[in-house]
Amino acid sequence: MEMQSTRFSVAGVPAVLALILLSACRSTDAPEHVESAGHVLVIGIDGCRPDALIAASTPNLDDLIASGVVTYHAFAGGGAELSDDTQQATSSGPGWSSICTGVWVDRHGVSSNDNFAQGNFERYPHFFAHIRAARPASQLESIVQWHPINDSLLEPFDGLASYSENVADNGQAVARAAVQRLELGNPDVLFLHFDDVDHAGHATGFDAENPEYREAIQQTDARIGEVWDAVRARPDFAREDWLVIATTDHGGRGTGHGGQSAEERRIWMLVSGGSAPAGVVMAAGPGHTAVVPTVLAHLGLEVRTSYGLASGAFGIRADAPRDELAANAVLGHTRQP
Repeated sequence: MEMQSTRFSVAGVPAVLALILLSACRSTDAPEHVESAGHVLVIGIDGCRPDALIAASTPNLDDLIASGVVTYHAFAGGGAELSDDTQQATSSGPGWSSICTGVWVDRHGVSSNDNFAQGNFERYPHFFAHIRAARPASQLESIVQWHPINDSLLEPFDGLASYSENVADNGQAVARAAVQRLELGNPDVLFLHFDDVDHAGHATGFDAENPEYREAIQQTDARIGEVWDAVRARPDFAREDWLVIATTDHGGRGTGHGGQSAEERRIWMLVSGGSAPAGVVMAAGPGHTAVVPTVLAHLGLEVRTSYGLASGAFGIRADAPRDELAANAVLGHTRQP
């Protein structure tokens, strides 16, 4: 198991990123500092098709969905216009880069699992950079099974993560590490990546009818339950205002992914807690680039146009209040695809 724990220091950040961070702090259009507390748990389940999520028994995710907003018709693989330059492979490298930066390949530059070195992360950094710029003392933590998320998006930029850990084994190890951080520390934002579902898809098929694939989803759901129990057991949980965001980087077809088929592009996203209304199923959803603006919205941080984000927030948008969300959604049927 590899671990890295760091403290924020502008001096340790590459020059271009340091300028981004410092200008964000000083600019008149910098993110606002808001007095109210807010915490975020971001959960990524690699390679989890929405139809298989619906077919699986997932009581813990169901509970989160029942108290929040979900869509089973979000998308990976680039923007909705299939012919534009945002189109990217439905692979983990481009997918997690988009989830963590809030932009597509035309901006973050990661077109495969093997070209992180070409990533434009100084211009379009991991969302930890936006939070760090506004609130330098924030405790920002990332625990992942797929190591490039930390190794390429976070750790080269010293100081973005307060704590990062690359887990060597399985989803149980991710949950165990997350529970320990929640019990012993005080993360403001905790990012988790679970990879067992993707492994099962590659081994036996990305298919809602595949029992091995569904079982991997169910096991991951149990691990998420352990983490969420640890969140709710925190002494100050009632005052911490936790928002949970969960999604995936891509779907799959057969035993692979990477193309632009509906099975590979169609994904899901849920937002639970905070100001999200309860029991809302949205008929359509955003790209998974919506994770970043949703995190920032919950924390009360203004999104600067210079971030270049590809989406607005999902489920808690200021321009879509609870009654409007409810009026445009299916209520009380959280298992409906």
